[in-house]
Parts: sequence; C-alpha cells; structure tokens
Amino acid sequence: MNTIAESCPDADHPFDGHSDDFVAFDHNAVLGGIDLFRARFITRTTQPHAHSDFEIGVVGSGQRLVRCRGRSFQATGGSLVVFAPGEIHSGSPLDAIGSTYQSFLVSPRLLAEMFDTGATPRFDSPVIQDPELAGRIAGVHAALEVGG
Repeated sequence: MNTIAESCPDADHPFDGHSDDFVAFDHNAVLGGIDLFRARFITRTTQPHAHSDFEIGVVGSGQRLVRCRGRSFQATGGSLVVFAPGEIHSGSPLDAIGSTYQSFLVSPRLLAEMFDTGATPRFDSPVIQDPELAGRIAGVHAALEVGG
C-alpha cells in the first residue's frame, strides 16, 4: 500500500499500540480493479468529500463519528460504513483512542456485475451494524492487501 500520511512506525502492524495517524491506499487489479484504503485515525478528521465510486468500509476498532446526509452517525468497531457515488461524507474519531478503518472503492459498474443486477444499491443508513459481515469484508480486504 502507498502511505500518504503521517507515519507507520511498524510496517507489519501499523495500528497496534501506536498513537500516530496513518493513511494508506492501493489499487488492486483483482476483481476488475478496486482501490483499497486503510487508516488509523487518532487526531485526523476527514473533510467533507465524495467519490465517483461506492465506498464500502469497516471500522475495525474504536469509534468514528460519520457525517453524511445532513446527519451524524456513530460507527463503532465491527460496523460497516457505506457511501454511494457522489455522496458527501466526512468523519472523525470520537475519542483519544481513535479508530482503525479499511475500505474498498468499487465502481458502480463493477458492483452491478458482482451482484448481477442492473439496479444501483441504496442503503438506508451509511452505518450498518453487522459485525459478522464486517469481519468477512475485513478478511477480504486483508487478503487483497497481500496480493490475494
């Protein structure tokens, strides 16, 4: 992964016991090409932004305040976080412990092909409490990070 921010004191375990913010991204050609994002947020706040792709993420640990659709949502460890293309969102850690986060950016075309549907997925809330599914998605993300 390409590091784009502060530090990674331990390249094998950048989120274990370190208080530094960390942001990394990578493009993976598997599944037709998706972008992978991984971060630890202690002090860093993400400013309002949007993507042209779906963002499907997992809060691995800690808590994040997610702002989207004119509201605030609390995303705790084991939560899924999903944003549609063009959906403006931002986030920040809820406490001094911070949070870890990993996500995929997946094109609408690829997502429709993966689920064999012509319909664009719609989510009632950007934060979904489903620890089992979050664990599976985190596992896929980890496998893709190491080239799986």
